[in-house]
Amino acid sequence: MRLDDAAWPSRWRRRSVAEKSVLCLGLLLVAATTGSPLVAALVGAVVTTLALGVARVPARAWGAALLGPLAFVLVGALTIAVTVGGPTADDLWRAGPVGITRAAAGSALLVALRATAATSALLLLAATTPVVEVIAGLRRAGVPDAVVDVAAVTYRMIFGLLDAARAAIAEIAGCGLPLLPRVVNIDADRHGGREAAREGHE
Repeated sequence: MRLDDAAWPSRWRRRSVAEKSVLCLGLLLVAATTGSPLVAALVGAVVTTLALGVARVPARAWGAALLGPLAFVLVGALTIAVTVGGPTADDLWRAGPVGITRAAAGSALLVALRATAATSALLLLAATTPVVEVIAGLRRAGVPDAVVDVAAVTYRMIFGLLDAARAAIAEIAGCGLPLLPRVVNIDADRHGGREAAREGHE
């Protein structure tokens, strides 16, 4: 969790969680509802400036956090831009039945800019506020305890999954794929245990 690590020494960490939440969620709302690519691009530029220039979030951590969401945004934009059908006067590019029209390209650009700006606004909050402080802020705001507890458990589970993934990658890299037989053996043991339990009941 590079962003959570970057949030602890952030220059904005001492600012009120409510203040940062209002700012970031406001920028997110503008980005998500605007119909102008220019406004969406401006929101993205403002968020990036605040993150790198004001809050001093490390550029490497910021770029790494954006990389995953940007991949999904790019795939979504491509599905909007590419159309299937016959040639039209609005074509920008066409190869047989597959093409890109001006209208589709404009829609794809708008969606990509809006999604990127909205994601950046949410990441700004994550990069300047440790998750434990966000959870404490939710409690102070009167969010039901059940919702806050689910968020806290999910947060802990993410770290557990990351640790397990790192251990698995290290074992695969160092021992020549030993995990597959182990998984098979575990499944076999479980299957055998179920069979034994079934026979015992019979």
